[in-house]
Amino acid sequence: MYQCHSTKPIEDTPLFDAPAHHKSDPETSEIAEAKITKSGKRTTHCMQVLAGLARNDGVTNGELADIIEMKYIDVVRRMSDLKDKGLARVGFKKYCAINRTLCVTHFITEKGRKVLDAKSN
Repeated sequence: MYQCHSTKPIEDTPLFDAPAHHKSDPETSEIAEAKITKSGKRTTHCMQVLAGLARNDGVTNGELADIIEMKYIDVVRRMSDLKDKGLARVGFKKYCAINRTLCVTHFITEKGRKVLDAKSN
């Protein structure tokens, strides 16, 4: 699928296949993660979050979830994947219009833009 730190073409290798569960999580978390990764849904969601972030830099997870019409928890999980791969970064704190609390914002990185550009070509 997508890769940005390999000599292989982006579309030929998985980008979001690293473990996302914690060692202290129950076995069911590992099973669910394997299922969403194998099905391609994890990569699809990551790319949807990344594309939404590219159009709405500086939003909170709650705001982005509202904008792209994705469950908040899915945005949080995929944003973690994106940050781990260097495709997104944490910005400043601001009041979230959706959650009505102080939250951090997120920004797409140059590496993230390259992944999106490669996908659209």
